[in-house]
Amino acid sequence: MSVPIARSGRSADAEYPVVGSTSLLPATRRWLILPPKRSLDDLPPRPAGSVLVFQADGRYVVAPRGTAMLRSAEAVHAEAAVVISTRQETVAAVVPLPSTSRDCVVLEVGFHCRVLDPISVLEAGCYDVRPQLESYLLDDDVLRMLGARDDVAANPEVAKRILARIFARMQLEPPDLPGISAAVAGTRVRIQTEIPHQRRATEDFYTHHDHTDRLTGSTPFGPVGGDFDSSLPGDAF
Repeated sequence: MSVPIARSGRSADAEYPVVGSTSLLPATRRWLILPPKRSLDDLPPRPAGSVLVFQADGRYVVAPRGTAMLRSAEAVHAEAAVVISTRQETVAAVVPLPSTSRDCVVLEVGFHCRVLDPISVLEAGCYDVRPQLESYLLDDDVLRMLGARDDVAANPEVAKRILARIFARMQLEPPDLPGISAAVAGTRVRIQTEIPHQRRATEDFYTHHDHTDRLTGSTPFGPVGGDFDSSLPGDAF
């Protein structure tokens, strides 16, 4: 069961939105009578559709435009330079849901992501958005219950409900990504025999988040549209 995921020009394991970074030494003077100037070779490559951000004294600032940028105070005093992609990219989040049987549901969700505020992105420490998108999918009681059903491999309605839940939650409770917008581009639900290390990884995640889950809770809601029933015959949910 799937909704096609559009291909992206990015490598599957490439970080997004930070696509380059480097630490910087203080800029030097070439001649005593000239002001200090940052060398272009000091800076990481900046591909099309990206912005350069300098860090100094714990603050971030977008690099000034124009030829005077290398002599600007932001560039001269910078301690680091970071390149952030501002193009819309498709980022894939792949997560196994916890299972009580040998069959494991693996979600593959593609998100259309775009940076709206590069400073907010860096202040939030979001060098790679994928871990947050994966946590967003895993931290959902309804998906966890659907993935743990005994008939998950035999009943196609379960996969339909998983897809509907993903889209419904995106409408009512989108992921909290400071400075980044995200929308579902496509999804795929796969059933596979669970690998032991996947079970351990999901168990570790839920053990770590158990206390937070009890405090915040989650209010289940039905899937979008009229084609999916909110319950299946003989089921408790």
